[in-house]
Amino acid sequence: MATNARIKPIETATSRGWDDWLTFLAGIGAEDLCHRAIVARVHKELEATGIDSPGWWAQSVTVAYEQYVGRRLPGQRPDGTFEVSVSRATRLGMAALMDAWTGFAAADPHTAGLLAAPPRVSGTERRITWRVKTPDGTAIAVTSEPKPNGTASLVATHSGLPSPESAAEARQIWTDTVTRFLESAAARRAGTVRRVRDGQAGSGTASGSSGTGVAGTGMAGTGSGGGGGSGSGLSGDSSPGSSGIGAPGSRGGYLSGFDGILAIGIG
Repeated sequence: MATNARIKPIETATSRGWDDWLTFLAGIGAEDLCHRAIVARVHKELEATGIDSPGWWAQSVTVAYEQYVGRRLPGQRPDGTFEVSVSRATRLGMAALMDAWTGFAAADPHTAGLLAAPPRVSGTERRITWRVKTPDGTAIAVTSEPKPNGTASLVATHSGLPSPESAAEARQIWTDTVTRFLESAAARRAGTVRRVRDGQAGSGTASGSSGTGVAGTGMAGTGSGGGGGSGSGLSGDSSPGSSGIGAPGSRGGYLSGFDGILAIGIG
């Protein structure tokens, strides 16, 4: 039997080996319990240990167990449908990343072809999510999730898929879509850098004394630069309430690049 990719993270996070978890699950009669009942018992067990996010790990243990015993296929939800996710770490802040995604999604014809209605965007301090239904009734959610260092990850999730085959197709579609998004953002940044170098960004430097910058097509206000001073900034690329693109320590601010590894997961 192939090793379930969920198991190693579970063992690390819970400080408990998978064989030990199987013993615990057998002891509570998990083979005769529904998904929700297993989650409740595992959650209670984890709460007693003081682990962070016990609800998350209770779900992870339960899903891994259901896959282990053959009750659920990889990527399959409790209702029998399938879900796929594609995620990418970036150097953008949470709001700036969602701004970049919404602009891309509105302009990209391939993404537009997936939508049955205009998308809805909602957010909290923990995440911002772009949601939409597709013509076949499945659901798409693209989320900007902040990381401790001030950057954010883009996570595209397609749920309600009817079969493993449709899930595999959706995974490829979203891998391609996220790749196009990152390439588009990189090209946009390259154009911005060229404009700045040609003197179209006005006076000022990325660190040091104050200056002016461009916002989208050319007009701007003062933006904060990296490394402590204020300088040219693209206020059109800034998140709400920010003053420019020059985040401290970045190479050019919000569109400083999308370094990281594309992570694709099912279920």
